[in-house]
Amino acid sequence: MKTLVLGNSLLTVTINENADISEMYFPYVGLYQLVDKMYLGVWEKSKGINWLKDSHHWAVSQSYIDDSQIGVTHAINKHDISLTIRDFVYPYLPIFVRDIVIESPNKREIKLFSYHDIHFTGMAIPDSAVYDEKIKSIVHYELSNYVLIGSIPHFTQLACGRADFKDLRGTFVDAEDGNLSGCPASHGPVDSALGINVSLDPQKNPFSRVSLFFCAGQGYHEANKARKVVLYKTIDKLYDETFIFWNRWLKNARDSANAENVTDKRLKKIFNISAIITALMSDHKTGSIIASPDADIVRHGGDSYLYCWPRDAAFVVKGYDSIEKFSLSRKFFDFAINTIGSGNYFLHRYCPEGSFGPTWHEHPFIQIDQTGAVLFALDSHCRSLPDLEYLRNHKLWEMIKDATEFLMKWRDEETKLPKPISYDLWEERKGIFTYSSSAVYGGLLGASRIAHNLGKLGFSKRWHEGAEEIKEAIQRFLWNPNTQRFRRSIKPEDDTIDSSLFGIWFFDVLPPSDERVRSTMKAIEDHLLKERGVFRYQGDNYQGYENPWIICTLFLAEYYLWINETKKAIRLFHLVADNALETYLLPEQVDSNGNPLSVVPLTWSHAQYLIAFKQLAKKLAK
Repeated sequence: MKTLVLGNSLLTVTINENADISEMYFPYVGLYQLVDKMYLGVWEKSKGINWLKDSHHWAVSQSYIDDSQIGVTHAINKHDISLTIRDFVYPYLPIFVRDIVIESPNKREIKLFSYHDIHFTGMAIPDSAVYDEKIKSIVHYELSNYVLIGSIPHFTQLACGRADFKDLRGTFVDAEDGNLSGCPASHGPVDSALGINVSLDPQKNPFSRVSLFFCAGQGYHEANKARKVVLYKTIDKLYDETFIFWNRWLKNARDSANAENVTDKRLKKIFNISAIITALMSDHKTGSIIASPDADIVRHGGDSYLYCWPRDAAFVVKGYDSIEKFSLSRKFFDFAINTIGSGNYFLHRYCPEGSFGPTWHEHPFIQIDQTGAVLFALDSHCRSLPDLEYLRNHKLWEMIKDATEFLMKWRDEETKLPKPISYDLWEERKGIFTYSSSAVYGGLLGASRIAHNLGKLGFSKRWHEGAEEIKEAIQRFLWNPNTQRFRRSIKPEDDTIDSSLFGIWFFDVLPPSDERVRSTMKAIEDHLLKERGVFRYQGDNYQGYENPWIICTLFLAEYYLWINETKKAIRLFHLVADNALETYLLPEQVDSNGNPLSVVPLTWSHAQYLIAFKQLAKKLAK
């Protein structure tokens, strides 16, 4: 389970509950996964090696340092050796630091070991690991990707070897007797380890300190340049710069969301982490926004969330705008321009560098709400920050025009709603959905507003008329007067109560105060709200049965705020907080006991929290 996520939109690192490095992505957020295994251990004569991964040896607690993106792990083993690990990624270069303070009440001699199984692009054969005496670093490389590993003080032992090859388990086995082989080079499915002698004498010094640093680069010289920055600036200077940057970054986010109006400390801590997590999932090169950095789900589902879903990203953009991180929003719109393709609609999902991702959908891979949601988010962004200069971008206008024309044409002849060959929000079934139709309405209306601001009045008028046709058709075909709520879908007709029906007010088809919206949302409250939160829909059996989802709980919370049911909304915020990890990361969903399921963190969960939190802060200001 992921408990800490660190990064700078270039190098991304995740850490689990045992303080192991679970994932390290470079040079894109979500691509490539450099780490198979990476962990720390302490060796002492007569006691042997205690790896932190062996959780029965250690009591571990973790947190973020307040108002920062610096993770702290406190670990103490049964022999009274304690480690305090400060983990951070330098904001300006691909440098990851593990700053470790080692303490004991007794005088003793120990060794600290760090193990690294690094595989870059996943092609094991070209991997190499060598010790470079000139720069006092272990160098892992494959093709043009490099990671340099060093320490302060300089490590006293090393080994480069092989892992998962024939009967070789890895160089971490070499550390079990407290002495590494010293092998300076290896190739193939390589790994490495380093060891550092540590003297503990509480009468002379209260602690000993070891700093490990990992410098990535596309090419040796780029990685070595980062290494030189570590030595020139010192670890303390890197730490200070990292803390100050994120402290001020978060202050700006809180000020823009009027966070001071919310007095509950726990809710504000989740806001801080949500702002950081959503920012870290934006790739600085392409503008891709991945759904989650947690790759553990591959073991359960055969694939990961390391992709950009345009729909998810549209909601994340609204989260960015809610904290006035407008440059991140515009990076995604650049990504959208570069990926929409000749079909003039967004495909299922994309890899972080912009290629079409794996899909379980048949051609033409359409989830029509994704195209509508992106246009809706773009219009919302432009209204948050009126700037016609931005809209002068010809490529942006071409994307808007082509995507909107596609939405205008891709409609069912009988109903004038989107065709019934599109998947629903949950990517499980086809039909004409209230949610998807609402997203298309929001996209058409948003595009009409943009066109009007650009003086393209013909487009604006026609797109507005198209939006109104869909609005009328939603009310005519998707409202069920017998149940007094909107249907999930027609073609096929489906009256299952589904939390995705929030789209009817979220995309501005009808106001939250409309009686039909009220009765629909009341059905969601009555049938989908459990003790731990709101689940997706009746009979949902993904990863369990009717598990509460963070985003679904926040959909209902935001609705309560719109209709002035603030106390009900706050209760749901507290349910979300109850489902957060101790480090305040938010999962996709939880079981009936509040245990996280699927991925942690889910970017959309944190983005939806930002959107709802700003609405809460606005409501509490009155």
